[in-house]
Amino acid sequence: MIHSWKGRWIGEGRVMVAQKIDNNGNAPLFRKEFSCRKNGKALLYVSAPGYYEIYINGEKLGDRVLEPAPSRFDVRIYYTVFDVTDILREGENCIAFWLGNGWYNCQSTGHWSFDKAPWRDYPKFICDLEVDGETLVFSDETWMMTASPVTYDALRCGERYDARLELPGFAEVGCDLRNWRPAKAVFPPGGELFPEDNVPCRVCEKLPPVSVTRLSPNVRICDFGKNITGWAEIEVSGDSGSFIQLKYGEKVRANGDIDTAEISSCIEGEFQCDVYTLKGEGKEVWHPRFTYHGFRYVRVVMVGNAEVTSVKGCFIHSDFEQAGKFSSSSPMLNALQRLTVASYLCNFTGIPTDCPHREKNGWTNDANIACQTGLWNFDSKDGYLHFMRIMKDCQRRNGQLAGIAPTGSYGYNWGNGPIGDTMIFEGCRRIWEFYGDSAPIAEFYECMERYISFCRTMAKDRIIHFGLGDWGHPDGANAVDVAPIVSAFFIGSLADMVTFAGILGRADDVKKYSELRSEYLQAFQEKFCHSDGSCGGGSPAELATALHFGLMPDAEKSAAVLAEKMLALDCKAVFGIVGAKFVPRMLAKYGYFDLAYKIITQEEQPGWGNWVKQGATTLWESWNGVNSQTHIMFGDISAWMYEYPAGMSPAEPGFKKIRFAPCFIAELAEVCAEHRIGSGVIRSAWHREGDKIVYEVTIPAGCCGILAVGEQTEELSCGVHRRTYSTAG
Repeated sequence: MIHSWKGRWIGEGRVMVAQKIDNNGNAPLFRKEFSCRKNGKALLYVSAPGYYEIYINGEKLGDRVLEPAPSRFDVRIYYTVFDVTDILREGENCIAFWLGNGWYNCQSTGHWSFDKAPWRDYPKFICDLEVDGETLVFSDETWMMTASPVTYDALRCGERYDARLELPGFAEVGCDLRNWRPAKAVFPPGGELFPEDNVPCRVCEKLPPVSVTRLSPNVRICDFGKNITGWAEIEVSGDSGSFIQLKYGEKVRANGDIDTAEISSCIEGEFQCDVYTLKGEGKEVWHPRFTYHGFRYVRVVMVGNAEVTSVKGCFIHSDFEQAGKFSSSSPMLNALQRLTVASYLCNFTGIPTDCPHREKNGWTNDANIACQTGLWNFDSKDGYLHFMRIMKDCQRRNGQLAGIAPTGSYGYNWGNGPIGDTMIFEGCRRIWEFYGDSAPIAEFYECMERYISFCRTMAKDRIIHFGLGDWGHPDGANAVDVAPIVSAFFIGSLADMVTFAGILGRADDVKKYSELRSEYLQAFQEKFCHSDGSCGGGSPAELATALHFGLMPDAEKSAAVLAEKMLALDCKAVFGIVGAKFVPRMLAKYGYFDLAYKIITQEEQPGWGNWVKQGATTLWESWNGVNSQTHIMFGDISAWMYEYPAGMSPAEPGFKKIRFAPCFIAELAEVCAEHRIGSGVIRSAWHREGDKIVYEVTIPAGCCGILAVGEQTEELSCGVHRRTYSTAG
């Protein structure tokens, strides 16, 4: 039920003229005292487009951070409902809001033009406090406001905090209000208000440094042992006016100092830098509020008479419940699973992103490639739905989608294309398969129809030519022709529309999209499918993509060609992110699972195993390690582990029927995978005992299974099943 608001949007009343950059902007505080009779349920309704914190009677409300997740604020904005029944007290109370800029007021100029976003404005909020269904407090001009100790905050640059400006008791009854002034009613952000639809971000782990290197008497480098997303929390003491500078990075130079050259090139001005100025009153503990960083190393600089006695790395991400886990007898495969899961969490801070430092952008390519990995490992459905709604809200009237979401203007004329744009199709299909939920199909159906229409206007002779193609290829972005790959993705979307139309009972659309798919398939096969079983220009990515979408006339022959190509390449990953998703899958699907395993685990460059060999703790942006070292776009390998070595997949939506088709890879002695659904845990595990393989599956209540090993298939009921297979001969 949509809330009916009594409150008004309020803020400082500053007017942004021509979106000028204001580097002296302060994160403002707002407060309101009120009297309450504690005799019923109290609900606080809150919406603010920039990051915010709420305090009631001196205490921060809840453990959420970086609230809210971004949206297309001038189209859709979300509100959260907090139950504050047990927090309010009989008599006088005080509520306070602390507002940051977040995604709403990106001040820093950068490659993606968020400083010119159409929604951009100074922080503001709206709230209603209801007790027993009656609105007791609401935001209006009777609230008081003042400047806070946060003197600057920017999403990609950092935060500055001057503890000398702290206001003791700012959220308590009876605070000194001499420097406070009435809040102003302001224009709303422009978007329609909807109930929150996402999983909140939290500090999910605190890490001590694994080492601290002293570069000089006042400079230290803290190494937290792995790449994380979040911020540093410091404990410091010293004189008033002394300050601590924290700079964050993923790499260090030969001299031990941090190196941010490869991840800071797209941002003008200071990058990933926090500054804390001491008040000089004993031990002081601080961390940022309204920014976050991607890092393994923190450079701590102490200026003046100040000593940092503790530094902790706070790992922040969307607090998804874990849904799956995978392990095997291969240390390399296990390491790659850890790296992939870590990369996924580092790149899901409200929305799925490409990297947590340089960009923080919701690249649709990355989200699409890693969607199955996310759903196998985490209950991330709500996170994807939130992101898909942003994509929908960024869609142009002609059906065109942007390469990043949200976007102010960037990504419509470069960076988009079917590989990323079809995240909406992929999200709808995977949510239906994993959860049995067809509601997203209905919600996004019109959006998908408009996108199909747009692509048809961009096609020439039923071939699509726009998009990034096999991005991340070791030989460069133009190493592989774009057209075969993006055309294959588009034909896959037409197949999805046939399925979706059938689910929704749209018989005319089933016919229409079936005919369209046939037309585009014929054009694809005439132009790209060769009699020798190869595809397009002959790259592994082109062939594997066409196989995945069922476009090759003789799939078995083409799979053999793919295997020959990869053997000729010495099992090296000579492909980009599209090949990284489909080459291992198609090899395993058509029986070449030992070869797929070798490609994934081999230690030469280019390859995933080479990253592990070089000490990576997360997946990298490029095979040679240049630029970001916390990317998820090569991360489908985790989903591959669940679906091929462990052999699990949904045979019917929501895993009502589960297919078990394990690949008994010769170099593996054991494999175990689990995935939690509503009725219990699905488990697929096998191990070798001499010349036999012992295989065991667990099927939750209300589900059934089909076991397919070799030429044999068998129907299974719920419960635990154990089978033994001979490897002799």
